[in-house]
Amino acid sequence: MKRSIFGTLTLSCVLLIFISSGHGSGQTCKGLYSEAVILCDQGQWTDAARVAKMALKKAEPAQGSQRVQALRSLRLLDKVQRERGNLLEARKFCTRAHTVCLALYGNAHPSSVRSLVALGDLSAREGKYSEAESYYRAAVKSGAQAGSVADLEVASALVGLAAIYRTDGKNQEARKLYEQALEAYDMSRKYRPALNEPAADILCNLGDMDKDRGNFPFAAESYRRAIEKFTMLAGSENVKTADARMRLADLYVRWGKPVRAERQYKKAVATYRNVGGNEIKSAIAMKCIGDLQSERGNWELAERYYTKSMMTLSDCSPSCDLTLATVMKALADLKMRRGDHARAIPVYGKILARLNVDSGQK
Repeated sequence: MKRSIFGTLTLSCVLLIFISSGHGSGQTCKGLYSEAVILCDQGQWTDAARVAKMALKKAEPAQGSQRVQALRSLRLLDKVQRERGNLLEARKFCTRAHTVCLALYGNAHPSSVRSLVALGDLSAREGKYSEAESYYRAAVKSGAQAGSVADLEVASALVGLAAIYRTDGKNQEARKLYEQALEAYDMSRKYRPALNEPAADILCNLGDMDKDRGNFPFAAESYRRAIEKFTMLAGSENVKTADARMRLADLYVRWGKPVRAERQYKKAVATYRNVGGNEIKSAIAMKCIGDLQSERGNWELAERYYTKSMMTLSDCSPSCDLTLATVMKALADLKMRRGDHARAIPVYGKILARLNVDSGQK
């Protein structure tokens, strides 16, 4: 409630600034844009879009420095529409932003490279991979013309290209691109700590690739480095750190190291609970711990984790029904192995009833 009241008050203040004759148009644009950023950070996408459009309307007809403000507003509107899932609207703003960027800076400029990467990311999200690859390649080419000042923007393009190559099964080519991008981030992160996040994302991808190839020691090292970078960025209590721990734990399961796997799963569960809003991930981690205990023959402990997982999922949205059914089946299978058929059969019945309801709704 406090946040909504604050949002309403600040939006009203912005409107007063907007209509005030005592402020220049440049200051008005900056005030509107700043308010839109705040609303965006709060997840108030509708209000953020409204205020950003006001800032754009004020800045776009102007010349000089206000054209830069128009570019910022267009990029913010692009971000808002992506967050809302309105990809067609996002493309309109993204394309306009690139046009303004070219007019301001020309092709060989970091900002222009960034615009090309944004178009590539949007195309990839829409499943237009050939188009996305063209944008990423254009970004790399423009970055080469801009020089070392565009290294970080080029790194983003390389990551996008690598993801496309992985989709096509070109893992060797993808690895080279990931490693080039990682080098660029690592060279700059001591000046910009926030770069630990994209660097850690790359390490997770490299870990996934090594895990798929069976190179478990290399995969484990990549995941551990990713966890370290996520922790340096935002501490151990954040979702990305927990996600990386889940990847490491899954690797340990495949590697035949259940004790290490359980340790990572438990740390992930603790983080998901402390952060909040990640009940499904927490439940999946608890189910994984239950699987490990079941394999060891610790059936009572396994049943306890399965039950906790089920209770957590039962309070979530209907979208987790299939996951809940999977946990219920694991619990029923466990009861069957223990010879407790009388308690297992009703659980199987509940699973079938739930799946039938889901199929009927579809």
